[in-house]
Amino acid sequence: ETVGFVVPVYFRGLPRIVETFCETVDVENPGSSFAVFTCSGDSGKAGEDIVRLMGDKMPIDAFYDIIMPDSIPFMNEKNSEGNAESNAAASRLLQSISEKRKGDFRQSASSESYRAERDRYLRLSDTANFSVTDMCVSCKVCAYYCPEHIIRFFSPKPAWDEPSCSLCMRCVNICPRKAIRFGESDNGERYLGDLWKKEIHDYMIRRLHQKIPPLR
Repeated sequence: ETVGFVVPVYFRGLPRIVETFCETVDVENPGSSFAVFTCSGDSGKAGEDIVRLMGDKMPIDAFYDIIMPDSIPFMNEKNSEGNAESNAAASRLLQSISEKRKGDFRQSASSESYRAERDRYLRLSDTANFSVTDMCVSCKVCAYYCPEHIIRFFSPKPAWDEPSCSLCMRCVNICPRKAIRFGESDNGERYLGDLWKKEIHDYMIRRLHQKIPPLR
């Protein structure tokens, strides 16, 4: 069977949670494979990272990258490419994948400032950078959708129960009250795609009717 990785690029490399997955996953009898990297600027060395971490477990046959909107609230420069352009690029990419083409088809791979950006990622991933304002209404949507399950409610406000995280910014972007902030340079902008908007709306409706299952 075909095995595919579709992952965002964080600071010119892989998110911590993806690095851990690649290091620990067992692969049996892999077929063709591909890796797609979503990024707001360049895809850095994410392709080289995934090859290094997967080692001999599975070679990657094809590499792609695609420009997507930036979702990090402390970045000063925001990507302005619209969803129409991203969707068109995604359609071309899917056609290439369906044809099982092999090769490196990345358009924005770069090794520039890689080490400095990875060091910056390590510093910023400290969860002490998160804070919560009085706008919080304890809806717990942040804890429910945290992919690493490290947000806890020991009081009416959320707390990050690990010293660091992958910095996916989901908690910041999905908070319906914009109560979660990150560092002093948080510009207040939030990005939430249409599917996530519907997901959060449905979550709040279910919570209103007390149909939310226990936190994982």
